[in-house]
Amino acid sequence: MNGYRYELAKIDDPATQADLAQRLAEGKITRDGVAGARKAGRKEANGKPQAAVKRLTAVLGAGRSVTVATTGDTLDDFITPLEEALAKARKGRLQGFGLDTLLRLLRDQSEAA
Repeated sequence: MNGYRYELAKIDDPATQADLAQRLAEGKITRDGVAGARKAGRKEANGKPQAAVKRLTAVLGAGRSVTVATTGDTLDDFITPLEEALAKARKGRLQGFGLDTLLRLLRDQSEAA
């Protein structure tokens, strides 16, 4: 529950904070949803609103799932990062990278962009 409180405490607008707290209590939103709503309210340095990032999860069964963070909500918005990740993973495998190395390289590349 502390994660919820932390995210709610970071919201400056009392009305927004109360609305999100109510939605949390009703189970209509998660902590990640609160964080996304908070971030969506911020502005980028150039004054344009930031797009809200959504986490879309496909449960595959046998304890496996895939989660994609995207600003869109279409099937293509879900498929595109999966294909990109798969292509990079296959390239990393050919280069002999382990999973930890590949994930670290991808994170470093995204931070540099």
